[in-house]
Amino acid sequence: MRMKAGFWVGPVVGLLLALHFALAVGSKLHESTTSDEIVHLTGGFTYWRFNDYRIHPENGNLPQRWVALPVWIAGATFPPLDQVYWRKSDGWVMGHEFFYETGEDHFPRLMAARAMTALLSVALGALVFFWSRALFGTAGGLVSLTFFTFSPTLLAHGGLATSDVCMAFFMLASLGAWWRHLNRPGAGPFILSAVLFGLACVAKFSAPFLPPMMLICAAVHVAAQGGRTRRVLLSAAGHAVVAIAVIWAFYGFRYSAFNPALPPADQFIESWSEMYSRTGWIGRVIHALADIRALPEAFLYGTAYVVETSQSRGAFLNGESSLYGWRSFFLWAFALKTTIPFMAAAALSLWIGLRGRMRAAAGSANGLLPLTPLLVLFLVYWAISIGSHLNIGQRHLIPTYPVLFILAGALGAWLARPPGWRPLLVGGLLAWHIGESLRIAPDYLA
Repeated sequence: MRMKAGFWVGPVVGLLLALHFALAVGSKLHESTTSDEIVHLTGGFTYWRFNDYRIHPENGNLPQRWVALPVWIAGATFPPLDQVYWRKSDGWVMGHEFFYETGEDHFPRLMAARAMTALLSVALGALVFFWSRALFGTAGGLVSLTFFTFSPTLLAHGGLATSDVCMAFFMLASLGAWWRHLNRPGAGPFILSAVLFGLACVAKFSAPFLPPMMLICAAVHVAAQGGRTRRVLLSAAGHAVVAIAVIWAFYGFRYSAFNPALPPADQFIESWSEMYSRTGWIGRVIHALADIRALPEAFLYGTAYVVETSQSRGAFLNGESSLYGWRSFFLWAFALKTTIPFMAAAALSLWIGLRGRMRAAAGSANGLLPLTPLLVLFLVYWAISIGSHLNIGQRHLIPTYPVLFILAGALGAWLARPPGWRPLLVGGLLAWHIGESLRIAPDYLA
């Protein structure tokens, strides 16, 4: 049985999303600047103001532009460019000067940038609700949105001027749009899917996770529907073309990362030659792409930088340190940073959802088809994460959380039943989750 949608659903959804925004931003009112926020905001400001991409190219161009938009519109003062740190592309020193040495109060601009990320988090919450409602009805959508709204992980990072929530939104939206396009051929679904994929490519350098996910979804689609392989291949080629166009657009349709009208640069913060020597065959491929100027220089450099730093990075876990990480790191991070009731709800809803889909299809695997993009995103991302040497925070798991929030909507079927132990259990898990979240407020990051 599904709870009937009424006039009250829209206001409730709006209230929950507004509450999420207020909690995410409000929890940062007394938190000092995190190190990443300095370079994200500084880099994004220089992209808008100077059409120059030397500062912090190793992160997504889109989220840095997004968080810096209010600061750029307000016309903030930037440090002088005729100095060694600008020529050496040192975003950390330039960022420190931008934040603390211009004579202007940095905190209002920081909070404006944090609010911009919170808007992306709200958009992610809306996507979670609508996707869950499509699968599990209105009750399921509200269950999913409630878990999302009070998630300490999303409240912690949804209020920081960084790129993690931005990537989570565009990864989920891109894969969902791709799956919709596979099942609904036409210009509209293709354009939406291709543009979202292009935006994911400039959201963060974890975008290369998307093509294998899309490939698996396409293979499932072809196997289930029969034929259509040629159409899928043509669509994939079209997505690549659109993505390349989007990438060039975000870098001003110029190959060089350095605006020739500005004081010249000695190099990026780390030289190209050092980068090539440390990135193996991937570095050689990037070098070849740079030679033919296939993509903007800053985008290629950022890709190489991420590859280099992913090979080894200082990390800490349970009193130990390592340069190469642990396969158990993200399992520990998820277990320690996720509320107990939500973990219980995720496990229970996965069982209910899979069982219900299998029964609906009389035991056929076709009953699981609507869950394909969600399961593919979750399993592929986790497989890559477990093998990663980059063990520097639970935030790298954020793209997997919306999948669990959506699947938690399967509990809506229990919540909408007549009085009994099932709705009480679901209500208890939701209340416990909300209680844990409010108890630790505003210290969500800790």
